Amino acid sequence: MGKSGAGKTSMRAMIFSNYGAVDTRRLGATMEIEHSTVPFIADLQLNIWDCGGQTRFMDNYVNEQRYHVFRDAEVLIYVFDIESRDQSSEFVYYQEIINCLASCSPNAKILTNYKESLEPLTHPFKPVFYATTIWNFTLYRAWSDIANKLVPNIGLIESQLQKFGTLCGASQVVMFEKSTFLVISYIQENSDLESNHEKFVQVSETIKSYRVACKKRLTHFVSVRIRNGPFSMFIEPFTSTTYILVVVNDPDVGKITF
Repeated sequence: MGKSGAGKTSMRAMIFSNYGAVDTRRLGATMEIEHSTVPFIADLQLNIWDCGGQTRFMDNYVNEQRYHVFRDAEVLIYVFDIESRDQSSEFVYYQEIINCLASCSPNAKILTNYKESLEPLTHPFKPVFYATTIWNFTLYRAWSDIANKLVPNIGLIESQLQKFGTLCGASQVVMFEKSTFLVISYIQENSDLESNHEKFVQVSETIKSYRVACKKRLTHFVSVRIRNGPFSMFIEPFTSTTYILVVVNDPDVGKITF
């Protein structure tokens, strides 16, 4: 959700329809609500509602369509354009939407991009804030975190990745969703995972951009293999809905991470 022109549809097109940032310029304004069902990891299906941000639609969401729009929501992603000159009126809409969500889906998660002014308006929820742009990896960082929160049994996936990494002697293992190439989970040997999260997301953005370039040349991305002395990195299909990145080092040489 968010006002018209904030970039909601551009985000969705880049993540789920393999648009490049430049390609989003040809997208038109969303009228009312565009529904899409996206196959995700394993048997998970994401039902995404892209809500048009024109004033008449926003009024309709919080009045006539309140129960229909906000019932059984798992995540609200509210997008603000930080260059907008009319933030005060949008804060009013935001608070009305929070009230609708609290009454219809009290357990939903909230993600937005405007922290200082919004935190007091979001009670009783605890929102997560992201500063994003379609022109770099920040969009993939936000959506990878969203994906991680939505995948059921994520703890089991992480433990299985740990076992997989141990069996193949990997220093790093990252799982990506096959279509979106969002980071689902990752493990790393003897290092601070948080410090490398951004690097993994940059890989996601780089591969996604490369796949868009391949598509324009009527070819397909399959895999990446890099070897340099003791260092080897592979990005390969893993399951029917995932890719995996594996970093392996020569055991006789000091550990290397990318």
